[in-house]
Amino acid sequence: MHACLLVGCTPCLKEWVSRNMARESISDLTGTIEEPRNARPIGVLFSRQKVPLPLVIGVVGHRDLRPEDGPRLSETVSKILGDLKKEWESGKSESGPIMLLCGLAKGADQLVARVAVNKGIRLVAILPMSRELYERDFTGDVEALKQFRVLWNKAHAHVELPLCEGSTQSDVSIPGLSRDRQYEQLGVYIVQHSYILIALWDGVSIKATGGTSQVVNMKLNNCVSHPTVERNLLDVPTVGPVFQIVTPRLDNQTPPNAFCIRVYWPDNEFGKAPDLQLLAYDPIAHQVLQRLKTYNRDWLKLRSKLKSKLKSSQESVLPPSQYSSEAEFLLSQFAVADTMAGYFKQWMDHTVIQYLILLLIAGLLLSMIFYFYPLSSSCEPANQSGISDRLMLLLRNPENYLGTSPYLIIAYGLTMCAIYGVYAMAKKADYHNKYHDYRALAEGLRVQVYWHLAGINKSAADYYLHHQISELDWIRCAIKSLCLRVSHKTPDAMPSFVVINQSWVARQLEYFESAEKYNARRAQRLQAGAILAFWIAVPWGVLKVLGGTIDWIVAPNLSDKWAMQRIVLSIVLVLLSTASTVMVGLVGYSHLRGFAEQAKRYSKMKPLFARARRFLDAAQRSVSNPEVAGNEVVHSGKAQCPVVESLKPHDILIELGQQALAENADWLVMHHRRKLNLPH
Repeated sequence: MHACLLVGCTPCLKEWVSRNMARESISDLTGTIEEPRNARPIGVLFSRQKVPLPLVIGVVGHRDLRPEDGPRLSETVSKILGDLKKEWESGKSESGPIMLLCGLAKGADQLVARVAVNKGIRLVAILPMSRELYERDFTGDVEALKQFRVLWNKAHAHVELPLCEGSTQSDVSIPGLSRDRQYEQLGVYIVQHSYILIALWDGVSIKATGGTSQVVNMKLNNCVSHPTVERNLLDVPTVGPVFQIVTPRLDNQTPPNAFCIRVYWPDNEFGKAPDLQLLAYDPIAHQVLQRLKTYNRDWLKLRSKLKSKLKSSQESVLPPSQYSSEAEFLLSQFAVADTMAGYFKQWMDHTVIQYLILLLIAGLLLSMIFYFYPLSSSCEPANQSGISDRLMLLLRNPENYLGTSPYLIIAYGLTMCAIYGVYAMAKKADYHNKYHDYRALAEGLRVQVYWHLAGINKSAADYYLHHQISELDWIRCAIKSLCLRVSHKTPDAMPSFVVINQSWVARQLEYFESAEKYNARRAQRLQAGAILAFWIAVPWGVLKVLGGTIDWIVAPNLSDKWAMQRIVLSIVLVLLSTASTVMVGLVGYSHLRGFAEQAKRYSKMKPLFARARRFLDAAQRSVSNPEVAGNEVVHSGKAQCPVVESLKPHDILIELGQQALAENADWLVMHHRRKLNLPH
């Protein structure tokens, strides 16, 4: 079920067209066809970025557009791209680039690409096959070929997708199923890596492999049918919207509501569409864009402070060595997310400690106000103005002195204001969410680094946070956009698996062991402190109950010889009542940090990584000594599992990565639900 919004159903503005379409119309087609430049790898595009995350837009549409519709379609596309660019570039800080993934096919692709280039959007040419084979689509159409060459040369980067499994050069050189599968692969690539999809589509669904309706269906209904993509049919689709421009074509010249803009996004309720409002964008999609912009803005602010920590962060994932440019890029992006997560973690910890200390002070002051409240109207003479006289007054009648003084109440009020100030600052700076979100992004990129090094052509975003709250969709979007930089490759030789086993599996196993002990120890200490504070607070509760029946606890007119006893009694009552505040603070801190839950999670992850390490070690030995392959036994507790030849390191790392992503997703959701709140 999808919600659909219709906007822009107005006649074509001829005056606007006459002023603006000259620069967006089809270029002069006279003259010779340009020679195509050499393909520019997409890594060049990312290497020039000052900020990590781009906004990636994909395009799909019909080839058989009517020539007379060109100006009006260009106008509508210009409106969509202009609005998106305005939204993305709003704010004082520099935003990331906008990239358009486009197949440069005749018709809709070339039209949108021309508008994007004129608006300063970076064009990325994604071809379903090699350029030489792809240009056969333009046989007999010199004008379309010329436009393809012009746009190819204007593109900032180029990607030529590999042949599908089982296809050959000769198979895809002629029209048929093999060539259609390449176009389907192109649609999968665009859907997988773009957040927003622009579709010049008449709205008619047809069963054509690699066709426009199939690509739109992939985006909206999670129907990505491709060997490299695994999906659960009940997974919620990516939130990124589809902007459909209802487009007439030669085969369907009168579609309903022609040239209108329909905005599609997944519906949150099955069988019931939400109330339609005059909003061009999904509010959740707007929130995702804001989170991407916030990430970029934070890096621009912190880059100079954190630059010195990037190298050590990268070395925590892989030892210094020579890796591919793609692996180096993923490592650098991991380091950006990792160092920013560490920075915001420090601020979050400081904020929580300040908050709890202020709560303790507020509880102490409140106890003093309550127990030192004036219990009688009798006061010492007011002519005692010296320091010694005031000190004697305090010792003899602490309740009257402190009760008639406004200092405690003022101090309590200021402390409560400070508590609110710390809370407001933490909420505005968003330390809690930024730390956990950036840590989640770093962990997703960690898995992506090792998968890439092992030659696993999968995106961590496809297995990450699918069942979690929608406000975290920006993390998947970020991983997808960064994976644009990663090319397809075949699995590396066994030495790469040796590095992965040592750098990932062994290190993570050590981390889980130490983290489990640390979190369990912290949970036990906090629990012991809370229990101790509880039993200290019990006498206060007893005295509180008995205070109304035992006169000596609240007797106002005790003789001077009882002054010291009154002081001791007041202090004891204050300390006992403060103990309850300490107990609440310790319990709240333990719950906020989730030490006990994290210890349990780490204890569950240890056996997985330990078992994976044993399998990888056995696989390494079987490669170095083939005679033992199939005969070696891996011990797992009481069970013994023979290592079969079909068990490959490639499969182990895929499963291990999925388990790591699932565990981190649960960790993230748990902490998103446990935030710093005002006492109530």
